[in-house]
Amino acid sequence: MATVGGLLAAPLAAQAQSRGKTWRVGFLSGSARPPDDAVPLSLRQALQELGYVEQQNVVYLGRWAEAKQDRLPGLAAELVGLKVDVIVTTGGPASGAAKRATSSIPIVLAQVGDADGLGLIESLARPGGNVTGVTDQSVELSAKRLTALNRKRVIDFALVHRIPAMYEFSFLVRDGGLMSYGANQDDNYRKVASYVDRIFKGAAPSSLPVERPGRYYLTINLKTAKALGLALPQSLLLRADQVIE
Repeated sequence: MATVGGLLAAPLAAQAQSRGKTWRVGFLSGSARPPDDAVPLSLRQALQELGYVEQQNVVYLGRWAEAKQDRLPGLAAELVGLKVDVIVTTGGPASGAAKRATSSIPIVLAQVGDADGLGLIESLARPGGNVTGVTDQSVELSAKRLTALNRKRVIDFALVHRIPAMYEFSFLVRDGGLMSYGANQDDNYRKVASYVDRIFKGAAPSSLPVERPGRYYLTINLKTAKALGLALPQSLLLRADQVIE
């Protein structure tokens, strides 16, 4: 009976919310616009599980700079002009642009390294202002990335051909990059959804401590390594959480 009750409660909660305010979630990223022109699916799914049904009580407004960082201030201003209720950001430049664009609309960081070092927050425990969310441990991660790349041939090849060998996010490796060491994006967006939900329910961003990802993953694209003529050591492959062949 508890299971049946839970199944019934979710749609009832969604119906109750849909009769009220329609929330506007802004999304700002410096990366390429996705083919479907939609904000990340994992974020939308996580919010739906919390009772926010797209086109019923929540709408998503995404803006992507297409790797042209000078576009970010204008895109951030667009979201502010659209009167979104929250802005979810990915990357330091996008987050900085959002913070400069507004001091009143809550900003939730999804994929940002060293948020306190960048001046986006005052501290992890007390972020202050209108910014909160999830941040990576950039300094510590950089050291671990260098350790993973402590193979002369890989480093020399990357330097000679100007190829960034180690990325922060695994989706770049799935798209053809060599390797990454960082948090799982879907995990981050699930955390972000919980922040958005609490903010919509009245919590101030300044009162929500910034979190760090609980786990980091090493992803290697073996197909890319072979295309580059790199023979990665077996010891490194065995340490990987995911090897793409």
